[in-house]
Amino acid sequence: MAKYQKIADVIRKHRRISMGKLSITIHKAPSTVYEYWRFMRDLFPDLDYEAGVFFVKEEKHHRLPDGKLVPLER
Repeated sequence: MAKYQKIADVIRKHRRISMGKLSITIHKAPSTVYEYWRFMRDLFPDLDYEAGVFFVKEEKHHRLPDGKLVPLER
């Protein structure tokens, strides 16, 4: 679990990081990183991977007429 947490921390730190840069940062082959991701996507719902880039999902908000931000209901 520690290796998955380390990878998640790197992704969260960078907010958006390519597969290649992540592989270099954690000293693992891209194929190994992808295999780790297959397990991580259920463990870390705030992270996502698309088109070769790992990123932190942004929580969407909408603005009320009085200017307050309200989290979007799911």
